[in-house]
Amino acid sequence: PFRLKKRGIWGCLADAVGANLVPSLLSAVLTGIALGQQVPIWWMCTVSVWSLAWGLRGVIWHQLMDKDADMATNVRTLPVRYSSDQIARWVRRIVFPAELIGLAFIFSVAPVTVFIAFFGYIWFEYERIERFEVNLILVVPQERQTIVFQDFYEVFLPIGVLLGSVFADPNGIPVLVIYLLVFPS
Repeated sequence: PFRLKKRGIWGCLADAVGANLVPSLLSAVLTGIALGQQVPIWWMCTVSVWSLAWGLRGVIWHQLMDKDADMATNVRTLPVRYSSDQIARWVRRIVFPAELIGLAFIFSVAPVTVFIAFFGYIWFEYERIERFEVNLILVVPQERQTIVFQDFYEVFLPIGVLLGSVFADPNGIPVLVIYLLVFPS
């Protein structure tokens, strides 16, 4: 009955909360329950800041990709209301720094395998930029683009966490195998 997309920043926030924040917090709580531990409030705050900021970047990127269609159909999304430069500046000054702060706290408790995965990601992006002339972007779409940290969050970070779990407790091997079977590429 209503489209959140037309609500400007509030629509972006609602989308990021539903797509990133809630699933991330749910994962943190379920992991705590599975381990028989209470999840510290500082960890919940860290996950909240990181996942909300990452979610905002994704939602805003998606809306920027749809800007022409939204203008043609008179859907007043955030990118229709504000210029790409204004949005990029807001992301550079507020959203991305918040994401980096959240990520720094995540790294503060991460196993060494996450750091190895991070350096693997950096190498991967460097090679992709050098070999295929891919543009690394924060939010504003470009030709031949890749979004900063997207592949880290979707591929390298989960594998780093799972490998860290396996090294800490070999009983985690089935989870790693299931992950690799479900997400083979």
